[in-house]
Amino acid sequence: LTDVLNELEPVFEKETGIDLDLQYGSSGTLKEQIKNGAPIDVFFSAAKKDMDELVAAGLIADDQILLNNQLVLVKSKSSKVKSLDDLSSIQYIAVGDPASVPVGKYTKEALQNLGMLETLNGKFTYGKDASQVLSWIELGNAEAGFVYYSDYVRSEGKVDLVEKIDASKYSKIVYPIGVVKNSQKQEEAKKFIEFLNSDKAKAEFEKWGFSLAQ
Repeated sequence: LTDVLNELEPVFEKETGIDLDLQYGSSGTLKEQIKNGAPIDVFFSAAKKDMDELVAAGLIADDQILLNNQLVLVKSKSSKVKSLDDLSSIQYIAVGDPASVPVGKYTKEALQNLGMLETLNGKFTYGKDASQVLSWIELGNAEAGFVYYSDYVRSEGKVDLVEKIDASKYSKIVYPIGVVKNSQKQEEAKKFIEFLNSDKAKAEFEKWGFSLAQ
């Protein structure tokens, strides 16, 4: 979300006169900061389970699903991979670590449902996040791998799209957002979420490979 929010930040500030202080980190880390009472006003999560945990703890108000994403197979520029079936013939496949990385969980789920997980298991090299997975493929350290469609878009041609994975084979990729209940800036927080639901923000999200949740 970093690239698109950096683009939207000055637009929101100019429109509203509200100064944004964007703090980036993994969803799990940000969740822990909120649980420990950090002065955060809005939580925008790349993992539904982290938002659900805060909602269950009574720490979030007005949560909603804002964005969707897609799981894709991409390859390095030199790779000859043309489809999922070609993965059995290559040495290294970059994936997020399914134990801690959301994109890795979606990848594991999809490959399991496609009946390919056991065959490919020995070829996986595990990244700590989607950015590391993308970087390995850009550099050719792995011939192919699984990332979000938005990662493919932000790679700006450094990797090739092989195919979008059948969305019925993995859980829906969602990005929830909500106001932190203890926030001292409730009105400003709500205005920011309203702005992210606007047509202007929607166009920017789509440019970066996301879609607004229906």
